[in-house]
Amino acid sequence: MAFNLQGMYDWAVLECQRTDVAYSQRYRNQQVNPDTGKTCYDCSSFTFFAAWLGGGLDVGALGYSTDINAYH
Repeated sequence: MAFNLQGMYDWAVLECQRTDVAYSQRYRNQQVNPDTGKTCYDCSSFTFFAAWLGGGLDVGALGYSTDINAYH
């Protein structure tokens, strides 16, 4: 499957529009901040998840786990 740049962009836009998403270096990688209840990313994890979940990047081929729960 080819990488989907438009899908990556669309995922990022939708994720940014959510009211339960926030920036955090401590709770990055789609972890939930227990103090706010918000799903968090830092800059690099946001880009990683956008490429993976929106763009269809084959993270397994890069040596990453394809289990989304591995990043929580």
